[in-house]
Amino acid sequence: MTATLMDAVDLTAAIADVAALLTTSCTVGTPTENIGAAGGRAYTYSATSTTCRVSQASNADRLLFPERLANVVGWSVILPYATTVDVKSRITVGSAVYEVIGVEYNPTWPMLKRAICVEVR
Repeated sequence: MTATLMDAVDLTAAIADVAALLTTSCTVGTPTENIGAAGGRAYTYSATSTTCRVSQASNADRLLFPERLANVVGWSVILPYATTVDVKSRITVGSAVYEVIGVEYNPTWPMLKRAICVEVR
């Protein structure tokens, strides 16, 4: 028996199933780096509203990002696949703000993205 990839109908159904699990409203801030006259760096964020699901990062995530997750609680934020999110993005959920330290996704099965984060406030 050979495995077959999802066709467009199956993929659309799978994306809808994932979307039904993303029940929390959030805002993803995409950073733009600004360099001042003295060479200092600052970021401004363009915001996009979407839905997500937040949970504590796993032990496997701690192995992937040992230097960033050594002494803090890591967070996993699952987002729709089409969401623009990258390292340094900021995700706001209620009063919590998370900074993205890594992004996982599978281009073969484009259903979701998982941002590994640390809470910044």
